[in-house]
Amino acid sequence: MTLQALNAPAKNRTINRRKWDAQELEQTLKRSDNRMARIFAKYSQWLKRRTQQPAFHPEAAQIVLQISPAVFGFIRHSPQQTIVCLFNFTNEPQSVNLYKLHPLLKEYSYYRDILNGGHRSGGPRNQFKLAPYEASWLTPAGAPGK
Repeated sequence: MTLQALNAPAKNRTINRRKWDAQELEQTLKRSDNRMARIFAKYSQWLKRRTQQPAFHPEAAQIVLQISPAVFGFIRHSPQQTIVCLFNFTNEPQSVNLYKLHPLLKEYSYYRDILNGGHRSGGPRNQFKLAPYEASWLTPAGAPGK
């Protein structure tokens, strides 16, 4: 960090920001053993998945869920799709009961996890476990109640 960056009044974000050479950055992101490359690849994958979901359309409805201080969640809903987004912000596993969160979720107990892949079942009580720091985007899979 330079003294110029510290004293630049309109450039708060210049502090603690590395200036990358384009060629160096490209080489870094090509290396699969590089931490930044792995983070960039996963983030890019998530962004691509997000753009493929009708529920993330800018005009889709969004409902913020009151879950707990440990878990943040919201529902994105369009005529084509509903997605429940859950985020565990703690280092402890958390349990979320989707039945109690919103009427849209009472019909389903089997979901496809768009963010992480695979399917998840909430069981008879629609109880979902979130690992520490886990994020999950769940969309109903199969017929209601199945």
